[in-house]
Amino acid sequence: MGAGQAVARDWFSRSSCSIVACFLLAALSVLTVCSGGLEAPLAPTIEDAPCEIALIELISAYDKDSATADLAYKGKRLYLCSCIVEKVSRQTNQNFEESITVGEIKCMPKYFGMLDTITQGTIVDIIGDCHGMMFGYILFRNCWIKVVGGPTTAPSSY
Repeated sequence: MGAGQAVARDWFSRSSCSIVACFLLAALSVLTVCSGGLEAPLAPTIEDAPCEIALIELISAYDKDSATADLAYKGKRLYLCSCIVEKVSRQTNQNFEESITVGEIKCMPKYFGMLDTITQGTIVDIIGDCHGMMFGYILFRNCWIKVVGGPTTAPSSY
C-alpha cells in the first residue's frame, strides 16, 4: 500500500467521523426542538408598584375607622418613606421572627437577618404588604426595609 492510499484512507476516516458527528448533532437539535426544549421561559410576573402613603396618613386612617382603612389598604403593597424605627424585636423561637415598630406599625421583613444593622432611631424606607390591624398594630409582612439614615449597628458577621 502506497503513501497516497494511506493518506486517502486517513482522510476518508476523518471525514466520515465528521459526517457522523454532524448527523448526530443535527438529530439531537431536531429532537430538542420537537420536544419543546427551546421554548422561551415564562416571563416573570411583574408586581404593581407599591402605593406611596405618608405614615401619619395611614395611622390616622386606622385610628379614625379601621374597617374603612382595611378596605382601602389591607392586602395592598404600600411604601412608607423616611420612618424612624422605635423598636427592633428579634424572637429566637421556632419561627425566628424579626420585626421593627414604627409608630403603630409593626413590620416583618421578607428575609431573616434584614434587621441586623437596624437599631432604635434608624431612619428607614419600608415597602410591605398591609395585613390590617392586629393586636393593636397595623401589620406589614414581606417587607423590604432600606436604611436611609440615623444610627445603625455593624452586621454580626464583622
